[in-house]
Amino acid sequence: MIHQGTVLIETKNLILRPFTEQDYEPVFRNFESDRECTKYLTWQAVDTVEETAAVLDQWIARYSDNTFYQWAIVPRELNEPVGTISGVRVLEKTEEIEVGYCIGNRFWRRGYTSEALHALIRFFFEEVQVKRLSARHDVNNPNSGKVMVSCGLRYEGTLRSADRNNQGICDISIYALLDFEYRIRKWLQDHRDLKYLDFNAGLIPNLPKKKFIGVRTPELRNYAKNLKKEGLADRFMDSLPHTYFEENQIHAFLISDLKDYEETLRRVEEFLPYIDNWATCDQLRPKSFKKNRERLYPYVCKWIHSDLTYTKRYAVGMLHYYYLDEEFRPEHLEMAAELKSGEYYVDMMNAWYFATALTKQYEKTLPLIEAGTLDPWVHNKAIQKARESRLIPEDRKAYLRTLQI
Repeated sequence: MIHQGTVLIETKNLILRPFTEQDYEPVFRNFESDRECTKYLTWQAVDTVEETAAVLDQWIARYSDNTFYQWAIVPRELNEPVGTISGVRVLEKTEEIEVGYCIGNRFWRRGYTSEALHALIRFFFEEVQVKRLSARHDVNNPNSGKVMVSCGLRYEGTLRSADRNNQGICDISIYALLDFEYRIRKWLQDHRDLKYLDFNAGLIPNLPKKKFIGVRTPELRNYAKNLKKEGLADRFMDSLPHTYFEENQIHAFLISDLKDYEETLRRVEEFLPYIDNWATCDQLRPKSFKKNRERLYPYVCKWIHSDLTYTKRYAVGMLHYYYLDEEFRPEHLEMAAELKSGEYYVDMMNAWYFATALTKQYEKTLPLIEAGTLDPWVHNKAIQKARESRLIPEDRKAYLRTLQI
């Protein structure tokens, strides 16, 4: 690591700087005497300015040490410290820094802590060149974890009775971000298109807008290839769950490009539980599956009976892409017809499947439509999509119209 010490860092709304003797009173007033602020911390609230001065004097004396990181969080509009953020542990062996922070409760919910943490993440990865940045919180203080997640740290687990704070011995939740993950996020941020972000978020309304960065698909596809060239593909795929839509898209591209069937199947099974939207689900179309359809089929049968929305959609998608031509069997239709999900994104894929089946396997598919075997919504949508197809003759389209319910 290339240690820098507590250097001046400026953001849009904050100045992060070393503490000075002029900070005694505002630090005492704004957070060190605040028992709500220190409730889950390892140091207790103080009762006098003199106690605050003693703490700050210790910090000030250490600023000549370039491995000491202790910043005052100073909002520009207030021009006095309202909290502190620091490198509470510096681990040279693993090139890791653990970050801690606190802010007076009168200044909560203003975005100060997130903005300060974002700034330190950039500083520690780009300037100090850490390999890992971590943070922890008492499990009874989940709002602190929300700040960590909002800044891109990943939850890694909970250690039982692993720390002591003002509430006694406590369980702690651990979060971290690795250097390669930071580099990927930075690339994504550097290539964002805000207009495309709005467009993409509109196409996938089940995800909150904050899940999107706004990077176009061809760029994501090329970046996935670059990750593979850099030898980072496996590390990235091992880092589930991801935070952003674009990260999931990159993951789907990486899996789809794998050549070994067994490795591909393992990666798909790992990834399916984390797929949370139709676009990523449909993007995951591994090349090796097409050549191994007989081996794949038992997994399609398993996935279609899953409790997870996008695992079921993926199973129907596999039937749609790989089992309507030479590998087709009537039992595929029957299995899809039995799927009564009631979930929009599952039912829509099922409708597409039966619409395509009507173009490719009309004689085998029509009896299920005539018998009203499908879910009513899927039945009507499949007929609609089939009638919109140029691959179905007009006389068949006219007959299908009479089967709508």
